[in-house]
Amino acid sequence: MSEVSSASAVDAVAVVLNPNAGDSSGAWVYPQVAEILREHGVEFACFETAPNRGAAPAADRALRAGFEDVWVVGGDGTVRQCLPAIMQADAVLGVIAAGTSNCLAMETGPMLPNPAMRAAWMLRQPVRRMDVGECNGEPFTVRMGVGLEALAARITERDKRGVGPVAYLMAGIQAISENQPLTLTVEADGQVIYRRAAIGAILSNLRLHPMLSFVGRESVRPDDGLLHATIIEDEPIAAHFAEWLGGVTRGDPHLEGIVEHRAVEFHLHSEGAAHTHVDGEDIGVHNDLTVRCMPGALKVRGLEPPGGTPRS
Repeated sequence: MSEVSSASAVDAVAVVLNPNAGDSSGAWVYPQVAEILREHGVEFACFETAPNRGAAPAADRALRAGFEDVWVVGGDGTVRQCLPAIMQADAVLGVIAAGTSNCLAMETGPMLPNPAMRAAWMLRQPVRRMDVGECNGEPFTVRMGVGLEALAARITERDKRGVGPVAYLMAGIQAISENQPLTLTVEADGQVIYRRAAIGAILSNLRLHPMLSFVGRESVRPDDGLLHATIIEDEPIAAHFAEWLGGVTRGDPHLEGIVEHRAVEFHLHSEGAAHTHVDGEDIGVHNDLTVRCMPGALKVRGLEPPGGTPRS
């Protein structure tokens, strides 16, 4: 992980607030963050997201106002909407978990008991660079997916309000009954790595933290310049789905029905239209996808070392 700056005082912070994130956590998280910034003498301003326009306009306003640190109070989807503006400005992203899914927050620092502690922790952290994935021009920090998980993400996006993280479990169960297998071809490193029926595929930039408390794929790192592909074969669907959620691979992945590969760029082709998501947000149905890693494209404050203990 390349360090851009040593830990130093943060002078000013723009807070991009999604008050409706997750189970409307943002509305009560922000006052705690604001209090910590005030106590430390940090200049700050709040830029609230719009229900029908997402977080991108709020991030644009924050950057036009001259802020270089943009802290997002929301989930992975809210962060994703802010990415283009933050990366273009080469500004610094900070993440305060308040969404249904908070995978990036788990990777960029410790999951502390309350948002105030997280904000105080971030004020002491240096700036580091991490990779960003891109799927047909759409950036993501966590993962993109096609097939079963994408369908589950679509169901969650439609029905998650007021339910919180349990929405992913409920959507996963529903998606199992509704999902149709794909005839999927995946290319990487100049060769075909998969060509047959599949129930879905995930390309991860971070350690994969599936629904609730299932084990993640701890070897995936956000600073290695690679994306990690996990492709789940079609039969038997229930067993493979359980392995997918549990992050279990033993021996030859073909014997387990799970194929894994790491590369800078992947090309996916589906013979039928495939539901696609990036960081839990539906981006429609696609037959052809180009997914690549952009090494070191994003500056973040407080990136936890992979597999290590959080920095104090």
